[in-house]
Amino acid sequence: VMIFLVALASGVGLFYSRSAKTALDTAHDYSTQINEVRSLQLQWASVVSLVDKLLLSRQTSIIDQQLNQEIAAFNQKLVDLQEQNIGQNSAAIAENREIVKDLQQLGADLTKITSQITKYAQEGSWARAQTLRFTEMTSLQRRLNDNLDQLNNNVASDIDAAIIVSNTRQDSANTQLTTILALALIMSAILAYITTRS
Repeated sequence: VMIFLVALASGVGLFYSRSAKTALDTAHDYSTQINEVRSLQLQWASVVSLVDKLLLSRQTSIIDQQLNQEIAAFNQKLVDLQEQNIGQNSAAIAENREIVKDLQQLGADLTKITSQITKYAQEGSWARAQTLRFTEMTSLQRRLNDNLDQLNNNVASDIDAAIIVSNTRQDSANTQLTTILALALIMSAILAYITTRS
């Protein structure tokens, strides 16, 4: 009986350890995903900053190359985000893929708009370039913010759900370990009593 209780306690302890490891791995994965989203936001800010710098300084030749590099980096971050399965279950993954798909379209729109702004700037049509910046890019900014907010909320919900599941499993394992310990103590007291009586 004691051997069975020790084996059972070991199994429950292993379950507890795996549950804790799964929780840590899940938190790490979601932390990485949140960092990817934040990195995308920072890259967007770099693009917008360069467009604004172009419109203020009117140095098209210098900024055009930097702008192309920043847009390429933004689009690469979108590709990186698309390659991840963001979510804990198939429904969440599907919803997040739709968001990332919209972000991909946003990246294509951004490339097109910045190309037009650069073209207008090179032609000296600064008013048209500024109009595009403050209408089209502002609209893209709203779409980006909405999509990234939704993605962040989805990831946060998944993290909360994973923590709840992990806590429930760990509480269950803790209760089972306590029960096994109590049974072991009772069994050892009974065995000690039987041994001293014989």
